[in-house]
Amino acid sequence: MNGNRTHKRAFTLIELLIVVAIIAILAAIAVPNFLEAQTRSKIARTKADMRTVATAIEEYTVDYNRPPFGDQEGIRRSVWPASVDREAAMAQLTTPIAYITSIPLDPFTTKQALRFSTNKRRVYIYKVTKMFWADFAGTAPNEVDQNAYNNGYVWYMNSSGPWQKNVNPNPQKMFSGLYPPDGVYDATNGTTSLGMIIRSNKGEYTGQN
Repeated sequence: MNGNRTHKRAFTLIELLIVVAIIAILAAIAVPNFLEAQTRSKIARTKADMRTVATAIEEYTVDYNRPPFGDQEGIRRSVWPASVDREAAMAQLTTPIAYITSIPLDPFTTKQALRFSTNKRRVYIYKVTKMFWADFAGTAPNEVDQNAYNNGYVWYMNSSGPWQKNVNPNPQKMFSGLYPPDGVYDATNGTTSLGMIIRSNKGEYTGQN
């Protein structure tokens, strides 16, 4: 009878600890790679969105002989209130003519940003570097706007990027040459490089163009 018995052998504590250690090592390798892949995907989406919006802006410009109002320009013209400036600026591209099918949302929006607004901080920032001040009697463009416009930058849009902070100098100051372009996202500095992802009427802004 004893010869027919089967003996079940349990894992020892050492074996369990080895398995747990192996799982922990694999997780330590896999999780950062997964997060990096997520970040790279968001960067690719941001740049694709900006190319799409840029095409729509240029189509709008052909039809109206000027780009859509910048978000601050719309406020100054009393076209929309400050609470909806970003969304309203982009909405010009969806109605009454649909240059784009929907307003793109910034994938790098943070929960902290959404505390302040449910809408405008989810949309890419869009600005006209030289607001068309001729429409405002007795008003002249400020030096930054004018210099940026003189350097060929008519409009720009930006995302906070993976660093998730808008840093100084701002894009208009970069375009005007008043400050070096140390606020531009650069993947060669790492996926979470300091700086913003920026596109203008002259293409993607890298700080060299």
